[in-house]
Amino acid sequence: KWQRNYLLSDTKGLTITDQFQLQKAEAPNQLNFMTWGKPDISQAGEVIIEKEGKKLVLFYEKNQFQPSVDIVPQTDPRLMAVWGKEVYRLTLTAKQIIGKGKYVINISKR
Repeated sequence: KWQRNYLLSDTKGLTITDQFQLQKAEAPNQLNFMTWGKPDISQAGEVIIEKEGKKLVLFYEKNQFQPSVDIVPQTDPRLMAVWGKEVYRLTLTAKQIIGKGKYVINISKR
């Protein structure tokens, strides 16, 4: 079972909470986010996403996750008209293999 909850607050931004209990954990869990702004993962515990003068920060528990970024080329003209030639996949990979737990991600303006 995997349950995701979203909470939007004027002061804290968006909080995403994942609670899970898996029958069997064979590989590290991964959380994926798609974004049109290039993620900066140089600072442990936060991801800065900036595009056209707007900046967001995604906060994660640095002891829980290792971030990575992949470029995803767009080939659909309809998507390219909105997202551009490429988007980015931000992946947070758990540092440990666990079958039961809770992850909390906060996203806010900076």
